[in-house]
Amino acid sequence: PGLTVHFSKNVMDLDETRMAPWGILICGRSTGDGWVRLEQGGYVPCEVGGVQVLFKQTEETRKGRQRLSAVQQARQDAMRKKSIRVVSEPEDNLASRMSIRTNDVDIVQFGTPIFYIEQDAEHIEISLMRLGKQKGQAEVFFQTQDASAKAGMQYEPTAGSAVFEDGQSEALIYVKMVDDGKWNPTLEFKVKLTDPKNCELGLYLHTCRVKLINNIAFPSNRFTEYLANGRHGIEEIPKAALLLEFMKMMWKAPGVKWRTITTLLMDQVDNLYLYFVLSVNVYYADVLFHKGEGHTNFLGFSVGLLVPGDRDDTAKILGIMYFLPILAIYACAYLKIKVNLRGEIRVFLRTSLFRKYLNYDEDSRSRVRVPDMEVALMQESTDVADGFIKVVDLMGILGQLLVLIMFTLKK
Repeated sequence: PGLTVHFSKNVMDLDETRMAPWGILICGRSTGDGWVRLEQGGYVPCEVGGVQVLFKQTEETRKGRQRLSAVQQARQDAMRKKSIRVVSEPEDNLASRMSIRTNDVDIVQFGTPIFYIEQDAEHIEISLMRLGKQKGQAEVFFQTQDASAKAGMQYEPTAGSAVFEDGQSEALIYVKMVDDGKWNPTLEFKVKLTDPKNCELGLYLHTCRVKLINNIAFPSNRFTEYLANGRHGIEEIPKAALLLEFMKMMWKAPGVKWRTITTLLMDQVDNLYLYFVLSVNVYYADVLFHKGEGHTNFLGFSVGLLVPGDRDDTAKILGIMYFLPILAIYACAYLKIKVNLRGEIRVFLRTSLFRKYLNYDEDSRSRVRVPDMEVALMQESTDVADGFIKVVDLMGILGQLLVLIMFTLKK
């Protein structure tokens, strides 16, 4: 429908609440590197997909605009009452003044497209503004919507109506926050206005985003004193304690807890099969290949030949008992692949890191080298995820050691 506005000169840094419709004149000043800085803030690219979409206003382009097709002209007329009209001056850099044209009905919209709040705050105040003559009562309905932040986990779902009395130009919406006490990347949710009464909604500011700023250090605040000493202090953090805090943080991450438990249970299937094989080997020596009629403790029961008096049939039954558990082991191995604990942790780390990066201001982002981000996203996040998996694997090895100890003590 139009050209998307960006918060900075980064194609990934989108302002989803603003868009410049095709076929209008925009107000801004060229930065000389393929971007135009808008007078009301934000950036738009001069090219999309290698095709130039922004041109300096000239007499020729003015005449070209007058030759728009009937369909395009009708569409512009329908939007004119609540669209942003921008006129450019014939200078080397695009520059103009922006004016908002509306009809006699008041416009209700959010005070800003983005609100910021610390996650440990009790609530956030979201401001609404009423533009126009402010005569009579006006009302709009509002409702929160999940984005990366989820209702009930980071904030309480809220819906209701905001009423503007006669002459009232501002109103506030309150949304309660939920502090889960753990580290999170910069998450956000949306608040949307609908069902206006005696007013109209703003063209773009009918929806706002609320960004939740998490002040907890990664992976927890346990090492705050070390962090105060900079890089030297970070290197002095006890490695075992740091790993423990990371494990605790990941345990609370979405989708990690049940995957970890499932993986641990699947690992113990191998250990149960090991105990079974050891017991069968003892059974071979004490019963099946014993010259007389032998007995042994097999899987907790005192047994002789499985088929009394017939060693051949007993051996066949043992062969089947060997084979069936292997199918269960393969099924568990397949289930572990489908659960994909390593992949879930890797995706969580990469997503969190990239969200943090996208919420840097332009100055902070310029201090981060692109190769460093690439290494962190592609390699280091995988190494950290492997650290968690190795601890889980260690639990399986400890289970195997426990089986061997129990078998030895029993015999």
